[in-house]
Amino acid sequence: MDGVQATRVRLVVLGCGTVGRALIQLVKRSPRADVYALCDSKYMAMAPEGAYAMDEEALSVISDAKKNRKSFVEAKDVVGDQGFRLDTVENGMRKLMQSMSMERSAGGSGFVVADCTATKETSHVLLDALQSGAGIALANKIPVAGDQSLYDALMRYDARVRCESTVLAGTPAVAALRRIVMAEDQVKCLAGAFSGTLGYVCDGLERGLMLSQVVKGAMQAGYTEPDPRDDLGGMDVARKALILARHMRWKIELTDVEVESLFPDHMAQDKMGVEEFVAGMSEMDEGMRKKAAEADAAGKVLRYVATVEGNCCRVGLQAVPKESPLGRLKGTDNLLEIHSEFYDPEPLVIQGRGAGPEITAAGVLADAVEIASTF
Repeated sequence: MDGVQATRVRLVVLGCGTVGRALIQLVKRSPRADVYALCDSKYMAMAPEGAYAMDEEALSVISDAKKNRKSFVEAKDVVGDQGFRLDTVENGMRKLMQSMSMERSAGGSGFVVADCTATKETSHVLLDALQSGAGIALANKIPVAGDQSLYDALMRYDARVRCESTVLAGTPAVAALRRIVMAEDQVKCLAGAFSGTLGYVCDGLERGLMLSQVVKGAMQAGYTEPDPRDDLGGMDVARKALILARHMRWKIELTDVEVESLFPDHMAQDKMGVEEFVAGMSEMDEGMRKKAAEADAAGKVLRYVATVEGNCCRVGLQAVPKESPLGRLKGTDNLLEIHSEFYDPEPLVIQGRGAGPEITAAGVLADAVEIASTF
């Protein structure tokens, strides 16, 4: 707006995988964000001494290097000392925390740590950053879906914590739920489909395909993890349901979530390898075909649904009416229904892409810019 200076946030990006690199590309075209530092598991690259942020050339060189599985050291050989400073993660983080504290004390522009990893090892960094006055924007589910004690520690700084991209990628489901809870609207039930892979599988079952056929197609399309049981087991959906339940002020651990796996115990990871599992998937076909047929006869379709209601948090297969929001869901789209005192009898429905590095990175960037407005 005229006369209003937008806050420009400085990002510290943890992780240079697909989401981290997508975030770098978005930042390069954003008037509201810069990258001050980047980390992988070994090294931290930081803006040159005295510089406000890393320049586009340095960001491009690092991004290309990581895409081609090269190291920060090899990237530095390209741009030289003028491009960025390089340190170990441990030393770099110590220096960074000092800079964060000094910036905040001086009333300068703050930092936001963008966690684009998928590891629990970043948890102490996130807490240190918050204690140093920075904000955190998460694509990484583990810090907010881990122990309740860690979640509580992070949320002591809730004005500087955002995790939109942990549930429906960048689709603003968490933001909608946060607003409802802040307004003291009483949430009665959450129901949703939070896995693009399982949505694809259920869509195939609805079209009369066998489970093994659909899963193999999903693997070929790149929708599944290298081991499809990581998707079919439902634990990723359980973590997302847990995150939403905690935003409803529930005290809940992952072990409290009821999880229905789509494969039997004797086909678990500790019982057989990936190739043996894929070769044996056909043994699940008939049972799943019967479930799909029974649902169809009742005017329903199968969906892998997360439900948070009463004192129960559950994820698993459900037969839902074909004309319901969940029943109309197609392909890899995700959806959340929020049933509340004010959204009754019709729920608030949020639907959109639930996966992909670009939309996930967009959610992280939006979170970071929002946090920066609190500085």
